[in-house]
Amino acid sequence: RYTCSSSSYGVWNVNLTGSSSAFSSISAGSLLATFMKPVRKRIPLIFVTTGLVFSGCVIQGMTSRPWLWWAAAFGSYMMAALMNVNLDTIMRENVPPEMQGRVFSAKGTLQNFTIPPALLLGGLLADTVFEPFMGTDSPVQRMLSGFFGTGKGSGIGLMFFIVGIAGMAVSFTRLRKPVYRELDRAETEP
Repeated sequence: RYTCSSSSYGVWNVNLTGSSSAFSSISAGSLLATFMKPVRKRIPLIFVTTGLVFSGCVIQGMTSRPWLWWAAAFGSYMMAALMNVNLDTIMRENVPPEMQGRVFSAKGTLQNFTIPPALLLGGLLADTVFEPFMGTDSPVQRMLSGFFGTGKGSGIGLMFFIVGIAGMAVSFTRLRKPVYRELDRAETEP
């Protein structure tokens, strides 16, 4: 994690924090999805929970406290579990059964094959853009350092913040797109 270098907690504690929050929040999200009353309109729930997932990036980008990382990760993973259950339900209800294998396979492939390039791009941006920017003295850097700190890790905090805000903006603006609302209508029609 990027915050290891700027904290006194060390790699072991940060990894333990991340692992425990992931396990406990996915469990909590799964239990929440299992026992909550089914929602009539899944599409708004999907986009709101996706926006909340990205809010975890905003919080993690702006803090150096491990308990806040844990809380942000817990909330993000819990919302992701709830979002995934509802997304899978929408897909199962709107994709013909004979096409579901191909559609779910394509969805999984698209989700997973983007991870390595995203990690590569994130690392390159961190090392060549954000960390050097936060390491130079400028009026903008001084203003941002009040939010993201100074030194090693502050550029990655800024990058997390930007990704979180962008993800939230995309998620919440999709709520107004009629094409997505049609999926809920198709589900509720006899």
